[in-house]
Amino acid sequence: IPGQIDLWAELDSEIHVVDYKTGSSRYYQKALKQLSIYTKALFEMKLLSENKKIIHSVIYPVEKTVKKAEFQNFKDFETRLSAEIKALFIG
Repeated sequence: IPGQIDLWAELDSEIHVVDYKTGSSRYYQKALKQLSIYTKALFEMKLLSENKKIIHSVIYPVEKTVKKAEFQNFKDFETRLSAEIKALFIG
């Protein structure tokens, strides 16, 4: 899967994974899916703590809008992760 994480940070009580988009926010669900893949990869590489709140933010500077998805912790994130994304990390 091509792409790279624009920004991620683990703070005291939160993890932020951010993507900047120049296109239309009409496709924000696709961008949030991309952030889920990045987040899962960061967890697989043991770069993130499992007990912190996770915040996905897709920033559309041209439209001056932000679309977000929030998860209470890694368990909540994993529970809501689609089978399609989980399948990318099997094997």
